[in-house]
Amino acid sequence: MIQFSCETRSNPYRFFYVFFLLGTMFLFSGCMAKHQSIVWQDLHPTCGDLVAQLDAAIVSEHVRDVQNKRIHGFPMLRTNRFWSSYAHELETEKEAPFWLTQLESQALMDWSIEKKNLLPASQEKLDLWTQKYFHQNVDEALQQCMQQTHAFRLKHLPDIVAASKVPDDYQTWKRVVGLYPLTAVPFLMGVHAWQDDAKASFQEPLVADESDLHYHMKVTEGAALEHPINTKGQGKNPLNIPIPDDSEMKHLFEHFAPQLTILAATDVDHLGEIKINSAQQSIHVKNPVVYTHISHTRWHGKALLQLNYMFWFSARPKTSVFDLLGGELDGLIWRVTLTEDGRPLLYDAIHPCGCYHMFFPSQSLSLKEKEDFYEEGALVPQFIPNSFGDHLELVIKSQTHSLLRIQKAGSNKGVPYQQRPYHALRSIPYAEGFKSMFDEDGLVAGSERGERFFFWPMGIESAGAMRQWGHHATEFVGERHFDDANLIDRYFK
Repeated sequence: MIQFSCETRSNPYRFFYVFFLLGTMFLFSGCMAKHQSIVWQDLHPTCGDLVAQLDAAIVSEHVRDVQNKRIHGFPMLRTNRFWSSYAHELETEKEAPFWLTQLESQALMDWSIEKKNLLPASQEKLDLWTQKYFHQNVDEALQQCMQQTHAFRLKHLPDIVAASKVPDDYQTWKRVVGLYPLTAVPFLMGVHAWQDDAKASFQEPLVADESDLHYHMKVTEGAALEHPINTKGQGKNPLNIPIPDDSEMKHLFEHFAPQLTILAATDVDHLGEIKINSAQQSIHVKNPVVYTHISHTRWHGKALLQLNYMFWFSARPKTSVFDLLGGELDGLIWRVTLTEDGRPLLYDAIHPCGCYHMFFPSQSLSLKEKEDFYEEGALVPQFIPNSFGDHLELVIKSQTHSLLRIQKAGSNKGVPYQQRPYHALRSIPYAEGFKSMFDEDGLVAGSERGERFFFWPMGIESAGAMRQWGHHATEFVGERHFDDANLIDRYFK
């Protein structure tokens, strides 16, 4: 055993031992603290306390919102697939601060939504604490902390870039256990059979009926556009991302809003808004609305603006007890991708489960050939002629809500639907306060489908269930997400 003496002459190696032990302790503590420093040194101590208390309440009450990805080690940042696609391309002095600002803005918005979904007692407790130490409300205090700590995050940009990749929505362990290389083959055959049927349905004659339902966007008086807004002027930022202001966004959504016709409609085919009932489950109310939000994609290195329209129906009714696809809630997401001059480049659509992805290219695009056997490829049932213009009509099948045709829109008829922000689905008022439509896995409770018991070897969690933006895996065989930043480049030329 090593013993230390107070007398130097009794142990000439005393200082060596002391320095060795102190150095070892310092090295060990440094390794332990390195991760902690990245996690918390980007926060003022009081800001760190605020973030810790807020996140503890969010976790405790299970109101964590997963639309955007939290960046490990940097609690004041959140990202998505589009913004993460720029992480390794920040070249100029102005690009990195702008990129970080977007991630910070998403974190502030997400925190605001999560805080709103806390129980009133928890919100009051947080507000009292924040008023005591910041003399501000929680949102203002977070904004102040964000500004104070921006320089630190900029300094640690390499760490942020390394941690900013958004994981895919496929569960690898399910594919391993489910023997994916083997089971994917019959799944792929089934997908191709469905694609053939879908293409054939676009060739069948359409028969009008008195029971058809018609919807169109309720346009603000005097707000209709004669010409689309040039989105190139909206990209006046270091990365040239088109970001319209509220007024421009409203005009764009109204201008490109589709008309809807549901053939031989039944009770489950009425458009509606989402409410929360006493059991805290999402329900459908027959008040015709569309939930809208913008997204972005990349095409030949340029960022393009996308307009997303989400429509909800009360159900896809089961045709029998063996129907794996039917269940509560159903919907349709219609997306318009605009060129820099504000013209449609591509339309595509999915159901909110991520299922039935269809592409409708403009005549400016052509489809690439599929290269990988283990991939479904892009389903293109119809190209959209330039003669159709900007106003389209979506013809939809009753009950399954499948698209049957894209047509040139005529004069408005039927029932007008109103525009609501998609973020409203993330914080819906109910008897006890506010609650998100989506759970902490990004799924809609109660919308589960029987297919999940049979399709799990493809790796998608609860296949067929409705899910939140950012979590739409749109292929069973292969990997594809609705919000892939390079989706158009992948399939079109």
